[in-house]
Amino acid sequence: MSCKGICIHHEAVKGVRGYRYLNGEKRCRVCCIFLVWDNDFCPGLGHAVQEVRLCGKK
Repeated sequence: MSCKGICIHHEAVKGVRGYRYLNGEKRCRVCCIFLVWDNDFCPGLGHAVQEVRLCGKK
């Protein structure tokens, strides 16, 4: 399945501090971009988006 390019219109701009998940941004694992999106699925692919960081900081 290929990306339809819709998710690029919802791409999030990185803030000063970089706390993407705390700012409500979600990451599409397939497209590898952060989205400002209220739904649980990527608008371009329909895959589930990641809402929290899976690994801890080192």
